[in-house]
Amino acid sequence: MRVLGVSLDISVIVAVVSALAAVASAFVSWSGLRRQSVPDLIAYVDPMSEYPDMAALYIRNIGSAPAYDVRTRIDGHLPAAVDKWTDGWLETFLMTGVPMLAPGAMRGMALGPFNQLMEDDSPAELFVSWKGRPHGVIRMSAKFPIEFKSFGGILVGRGEYSSELRRISNSLESIASGARKGDLIKRARGL
Repeated sequence: MRVLGVSLDISVIVAVVSALAAVASAFVSWSGLRRQSVPDLIAYVDPMSEYPDMAALYIRNIGSAPAYDVRTRIDGHLPAAVDKWTDGWLETFLMTGVPMLAPGAMRGMALGPFNQLMEDDSPAELFVSWKGRPHGVIRMSAKFPIEFKSFGGILVGRGEYSSELRRISNSLESIASGARKGDLIKRARGL
């Protein structure tokens, strides 16, 4: 076979195709291995497990490698209730950063009661940046919304108020079911 005036043997063509396939396979393997060893951080607002009526801001490493030199910055304004409950965030991970956040690990801080935070839910975002290597130069980053309104109207946990509301709800259900049973008995008797 002649291509561009050069005679190519079929074995040369097969060798070139095989070499390209080997390079492609090595690249796919390398990129898969790299994806398995990269930190990935998320930030979110959620109820505190100990006090479900209280909101907390969490940063979690959902990746498979440690995140180093984690830094945060808030863009926008948080509700005034946050300052009241956090004393201006003195010495929290939001101000000091996190030297290393292991895979699956998280940091959290209380922000305040959901009912107070929902009164003034100004738009705000948490900017998070981190490094994938202890002394690395490349920083990864992401922005996450900080919002409270989506928690409105739901019982977020088993806190003092939530348990009282559940007890009242259960009482009302039993009263309603008793009233329905009484109606059925009256109908059965023809009253």
